[in-house]
Amino acid sequence: MESRPGAGSSTRPAGNWAIPGTVIDNLDTAPGSPYREGEKVVALTFDDGPSPTYTPLILRVLVADRAPASFEIIGEHGAADPGILDDEVEDGMSLVNHTWSHVDLTTLPAPEWASEIVRTDDLIEDVTGHPVRCLRPPYDLTNAAVLTGLRRLRLAQLGWDIDPSDYLKPGVPVIVSRVLSALHPGAIIIMHDGGGDRSQTVAALPSLISGIRARGYRIVPVCGG
Repeated sequence: MESRPGAGSSTRPAGNWAIPGTVIDNLDTAPGSPYREGEKVVALTFDDGPSPTYTPLILRVLVADRAPASFEIIGEHGAADPGILDDEVEDGMSLVNHTWSHVDLTTLPAPEWASEIVRTDDLIEDVTGHPVRCLRPPYDLTNAAVLTGLRRLRLAQLGWDIDPSDYLKPGVPVIVSRVLSALHPGAIIIMHDGGGDRSQTVAALPSLISGIRARGYRIVPVCGG
């Protein structure tokens, strides 16, 4: 049965099957995934927050539609608005490491990993009370050294395989069409709650959720704790 968070829920999100050092680009092909190949499940993910303007609006839609999601947290933004992180957890969402300052990990010297990754892990764990499962590399920039470092830090790498480019603000109908036309089993959808004007993302979300479900897909969590 689909996990359905609701306002005021303190239940931990599911999706805690992530294996450190592995790559999760699709739910039904990722190592450790509980989903069968071809199973009609999708995950919603939101990058670059929290935003004091747009994250609460996105949360409101998710809670009203009882849809779980993962939020990829930039540490410096989360530290500036820790109450929003509390709200995300209280509403049953998963929190994912997105580095402290949205840095390209492939160029990061090893001594700086602690300040960017461990520091963000610590911030998130203080809110959730359990270990962070995944990191999404900024700009999707990664390599073998990054994966080795993530394995050492007990993190999986969270990617995606549907990108409507909502950050370019192409218009609400375009965002909805790009997602629904690309739906496939195990899809991980990347959108954004921070980093700029995300009003189109907020406006598109109800139609996205209803359209996903109308096509027979369940919305499920990924990288929970």
